[in-house]
Formats: sequence, C-alpha cells, structure tokens
Amino acid sequence: MPVFNTLRSRLAKSLCGPRRLPANGEQVNRPLPLDVGSDDREDRVVGQHDTEARFGTVLGVRHLGAQVTKLPLARESDYTIDWQRVADAVRDNTRLLILCYPNNPLGVTLSRDDWEQLERLRESTGIHVLIDEEYLTDYQASVFCRLPGSYAASSLSKIYGFPGLRLGWFVGDEPAVNRMVNLKRYTTVCNSSICEYFALQVLGDRRRYVERYERLRDDGLDVLRTWLRAQPQLALIEPQGTPFAYLKYHGPGTSADFCRRLLQQKGVLLMPAEVFEDQQAVRLTFGRPRDVLNEGLSRINALLEVDSDIPD
Repeated sequence: MPVFNTLRSRLAKSLCGPRRLPANGEQVNRPLPLDVGSDDREDRVVGQHDTEARFGTVLGVRHLGAQVTKLPLARESDYTIDWQRVADAVRDNTRLLILCYPNNPLGVTLSRDDWEQLERLRESTGIHVLIDEEYLTDYQASVFCRLPGSYAASSLSKIYGFPGLRLGWFVGDEPAVNRMVNLKRYTTVCNSSICEYFALQVLGDRRRYVERYERLRDDGLDVLRTWLRAQPQLALIEPQGTPFAYLKYHGPGTSADFCRRLLQQKGVLLMPAEVFEDQQAVRLTFGRPRDVLNEGLSRINALLEVDSDIPD
C-alpha cells in the first residue's frame, strides 16, 4: 500500500481531477467504467469504431450487460465526427460515450467544434464520457479538466514505452473511482508492487521520457512528409500529436491486399483500413529512429514502384 499511495500522489502531480486509480494496464481501466453508475443490465454504450475490440478483449462488454453501438470511421465526411449520428445513437438508457483522443488510427484530436458538440451532448443527455488519452502528453488538456461528468484513462505503454509494466490509470470523480475500486477487487485485486515501484521511477523522470517520445514523433513525421512527396498512391491525413498517421491508399487492389503483400514480400507490417472497418487506407507508425524508419519506407517504396507499373 505505501508504494500504491505514493504512485497515486505522483500521478496527482501531473493529472487534474480529484481521484485517480492506478490499475493493471489501461485495458483494465477501460471496461470498469461501463458499470459505474449503472444498475440496469440493459444499459447501452456508444463508442468509436474499435470500442468492442478494445473492451471485449478484457472482460467483454456484453458480459458486463451493456449493449454496444459502434460509430464507424466516417470516410464520407473526411473522417470528421458526425455528431448528429452520435446524438441519434444515444438512447434513454445510454450511459457512456467512449472516444479516443488523439484518435487511433486517424491521429487527429478533437477540434473546438467537437468539444462544443460534446459539451452540448453531455448537457442535453446527462451521458458520461470516457476518453482514451493514451497518446495525450499534456494532461492538463484532459477531458476531465474540460468536461463535467467525464472520465479519462491512460497508461505507461505508449508514450513512455513500458507496456510490460501493465500499469495505467483512470481519472474520475470520487463516486466513480470508489465504485471502480470495489469492482477491481473482483478482477485484478491489486497491481504488482514491483511494477508499481518501476512505474514510480518512470513517472519521476516523466519529462525525459516525454521529450524522447516527442523527438521521435516530430523527427519521424518530417521524414514521412518528405517521403510522401514522391508517393502519389498515398495521401496523408495530417497527424496531431501521434507517432502514427492514417494514409489514404490509391493503389491497385485493396489496402488489405497491399499490406499482406508488403508483409510477405518486404517484411514490413502496416495496419490496413479493413482492421478498423474502413477501406483503402493504412496506418503507418513513424515514431522510430531515423535509420529504422528510412529502411521501412524504402521497402514500402519498392513495392509501390512495382504497383505503379501495373496498368489500371
């Protein structure tokens, strides 16, 4: 308990919000709020395209009694959030809206209009909002600091580069955190004290890890932008603070076929849009050391050159 309490205090120095719950990885933090403030087994959850995949792998949304309405990537509106569609998906028994900020796989953040729409939706429906903030570096910009009735979740996995510690946190009001603590006793009970100890060392040197992440991200994006100037088959959706980008694919065949051939022939793994229930796009991670990134891009270029010779 002393390490756990110290960890909570360390998190409090970076995070806004009255209560924070460290847990065994953000994947555990995500499902628990589904049961917060809910006593009806018919409650509904509305979430972005990958909600079921992200939650179902741990406890199972349906096992918790929630019906899930997924909001697909809106290719027809250039991937902006269709707030009318969100509002139409909310029912009287909808308890939670789940978003990802910055978004995965798009790499974009919420615009000023998005925040205004979200606030209006919250005020008109009373729905709680949970945002996955895994790629957010400025915790003072957290949804919890901006929107009453909201929750936030993040971890040490992405920005800090310590997925093996399996430690993340949830930020919410006192009733939500207290209820989650009780639920946690029936899931993972407690964190590994050794992992908590190492997490303290990481957070104690937080600035260094964040600066390293930002250097890799910013340098990699410069390399990617330059490389894309000679790639007419790919179009960049400008990322906003993420180490990955979503690229529209204009080559022959489907993006899934392209990624399959790329892996088999060149040993490079990209995530095709089909994984995200979309089409004709790929997610590419550029937050890598320059030599590693250049090698990967060179291999992608080799396949794109072959494809460019294929007649339409």
